[in-house]
Amino acid sequence: MKAPPLWLGAALLFWAWQTGLWFVAVPLAVVIEAARWAPWRLNLGMKQFNRIWDVCALSWAATGLFLYYQYEIAAAVISIIQWLPIFIYPLVAAQAYSAQPAINRGTFFWLLRRQVRTDGSEPTLDTSLAYGAVCALAAAAANVRDSRFYVGVAVLVGYALLANRPRRVLAPVTLLLFGAVALLGYFAAEQLRALQAHLEGHTARWIYGWLPTDMEGQEGYSRIGSFGEVKFSSRIVLKINGEIPARPPDLLRQVSFNRYEQGSWYAIRREYRNVPEDGMNSWTLLQKKVRRSAVVSMSLPRKRALLPLPLGTARVSELPVAEMEHNRLGTVRVASGPETIQYRFQYGPGATIDAPPNSIDFEVPNIEEPLLRKVVAELGLTNQSPERALGTLMSWFQKNFRYALDFPEGQTLSRRSSRQVVARFLTETRAGHCEHFATATALLLRAARIPTRYAVGYAVQESARSGNSFIVRERHAHAWTVAYINGRWVDFDTTPPVWDEHETAKASFFRPLVEWFSEMRFRFMLWRFEDHTGVPGKFLFIPLGLLIAFIVWRIFARKRRTLLVRKHRHVETHVARPGLDSEFYQIEARLRRMGLERDRGETLAAWLTRLEKTELKPALDLHYRYRFDPESITSVDRAALAREANTWLDRS
Repeated sequence: MKAPPLWLGAALLFWAWQTGLWFVAVPLAVVIEAARWAPWRLNLGMKQFNRIWDVCALSWAATGLFLYYQYEIAAAVISIIQWLPIFIYPLVAAQAYSAQPAINRGTFFWLLRRQVRTDGSEPTLDTSLAYGAVCALAAAAANVRDSRFYVGVAVLVGYALLANRPRRVLAPVTLLLFGAVALLGYFAAEQLRALQAHLEGHTARWIYGWLPTDMEGQEGYSRIGSFGEVKFSSRIVLKINGEIPARPPDLLRQVSFNRYEQGSWYAIRREYRNVPEDGMNSWTLLQKKVRRSAVVSMSLPRKRALLPLPLGTARVSELPVAEMEHNRLGTVRVASGPETIQYRFQYGPGATIDAPPNSIDFEVPNIEEPLLRKVVAELGLTNQSPERALGTLMSWFQKNFRYALDFPEGQTLSRRSSRQVVARFLTETRAGHCEHFATATALLLRAARIPTRYAVGYAVQESARSGNSFIVRERHAHAWTVAYINGRWVDFDTTPPVWDEHETAKASFFRPLVEWFSEMRFRFMLWRFEDHTGVPGKFLFIPLGLLIAFIVWRIFARKRRTLLVRKHRHVETHVARPGLDSEFYQIEARLRRMGLERDRGETLAAWLTRLEKTELKPALDLHYRYRFDPESITSVDRAALAREANTWLDRS
């Protein structure tokens, strides 16, 4: 099967219609269709086609690597698929303008090139229809979600089938059958699309119910115990370098919560406000003078993500995102950034972006309130200043509680006992991890009439093997309390400082190996984002350009062979053959118009016998004699042939 006239041009224009690349598609369509009328042809052989394909494949792969290096993976994949017709076009155009179609299976597979027969018996391949399929695939990458794509593909497929149908099949029948199939296919595709959306929705909800969610998914609530799944993960989340001072802040907050109910914290009234950009990827959160600064490198796996920042951050710079916003609880989130970011933040004590406390920040759950009031009275927190109350509570936790990720049998803090999480932690187990310490601290201070909030983020503890940077892994996820003391919010962490050593002692034997692989993966991610060569990105493609130029030179630098040849034109040679004016050819044409097609290889006599046209036997005998008898026929027989044929034509 071959592409019919104007079909490749139509496929390119359809691709442009979906992707908007008209300035590329229109010239390509004109050039590929002009091959039908060009008076010359390229004298290309099998080796030249192999090298042309090598150029196409190398260019496409190099562009894909460049996009992967510059942009996030999703945008890179979509772009490289959309541009696929551009890279394959040289091979298709070379075949269209070639004197001999020498493309075979070895052209596309390097391992098969030595197995291809060079004696001319290797079957050739026509790439025209395959190129149209590539155009349809590239158009699909534009993701235009309406009926235009389906209609365009149906028209292209219908035209190709109509042009390549068997001769005995009438065009109206082909169009009618294909139209019915296309209509049924459209309705089937709509039903499949609806089924896909239904299954995706149910599957997402099912998975969400079983798997732990990330920080952004926990923006609205945080259940005590949710950290358990990540406490043994060595995956690197970010790298931070302290500038002034060299030691970065100990705590990086991602999200805050203000209401506690039955084992979970919730963020109430967390409406976001947009932060205007100052210019040059800089954002001002607070108008205050600060001297401390640090640089963070991390990935943004989603279009919208929470930004780890210390309490008191005033400005964020060098952050290439389209949008930044924050809420009254101090949570900062960004949107539409690259896959990997590196930003600088400036911070210091004093004012914060957190709104002043309200009644929610004093709430104590009714179930735990009697116990909390009792502990507060025993410690005498209500009779102390806020600063002294913090010291008293810190000392009490350090002396009477221990850090633990596991609990004795029968004392596990599960979802079923979520209502007694705080009570069991304070009176029975006296052991827990950061979520238990932070929750108990926040509620005890509230019972002492000190407003608090529950913060979730990361603790900066692990120093990198080289340099002055620190590494933050998933297991460094941490929870602590933010208390309102003397008119400002401050971090207050009562979790024993040995919690990281405790988790390290419980780690797997293979943790060093896992950490090494995680660090290599994180370094590669940063390498893709940063340019350590000091050379502008466009100059990095000079070696690739030289390689492609060398292959192109090898294609056309052919000795003892002419590159351009005149197009071979078939010239009719009129040879005097007897019987070509026989009236029986009119009978044959009349029968074909009646739909009585003659099978391939079927003789005229067998054809008439199958059609039961016995009245035409005399005319057929005269036709055979007139056509093939070396002595031909007499004038009387010639007149009889004309008479028999005209009589039958008049009756039918």
